[in-house]
Amino acid sequence: QDRKNPAVMAVLMLPKIAKSSRVVEFRSLDYKEINAFVQALRASSYQYKSALEFLILTCVRSGDVRGARWGEIDFESRMWTIPADRLKIKSNGAHRVPLSESAIHILSEQLNSHSNQPKDNDYIFPNTKGGLINDDALNNIIRKLGYGAKTVTHGFRASFKTWATETTNYPYIVSERALAHGNADDDNRRDRLGNSYQRGDLYQKRVALMDDWSAFIELEVIN
Repeated sequence: QDRKNPAVMAVLMLPKIAKSSRVVEFRSLDYKEINAFVQALRASSYQYKSALEFLILTCVRSGDVRGARWGEIDFESRMWTIPADRLKIKSNGAHRVPLSESAIHILSEQLNSHSNQPKDNDYIFPNTKGGLINDDALNNIIRKLGYGAKTVTHGFRASFKTWATETTNYPYIVSERALAHGNADDDNRRDRLGNSYQRGDLYQKRVALMDDWSAFIELEVIN
């Protein structure tokens, strides 16, 4: 007689959890600690510190910064366009990132550090051989600064999100777009019908949000 274990059958019958619904919590700094971290970062002599500060200012993923190329930057419009094929969520299309004055300053310093005019396909933050920075290079800086137990590169996105939610009046969806997340309504609930109507990327609102984030960091650093 073919007897099947009911416990195994119960597990097999459970619905599979979609990858997009799985939440991974990364270590992150309280947004009130960002000032101390950025002070320590700027005072350090670590090779890729500019890339890490640029990541904090733009709230993108590590791979987006490490893979950033000069051809994606529009200095006149102060905008960085990350191609869809480099994004985690490719279905949303290219992601336009507003660049604050502090972010532009970092890019200008990187540009001036080149002996020759870089080509559009050159990395903005290359390794010593001109290629892609190692995946763990930025996390190594965090560890060397003594913050390894508190945060990882991805955690700065959480710091930004908490700051935006708790200290500003920007709608939830604006900070979601800043993080290049999928569509979400203002009540932090998935709404397929509402999302089908919301097709803009709220860029102008995000310009103000990212300028405010940069100003918060600069104010905290000064203080």
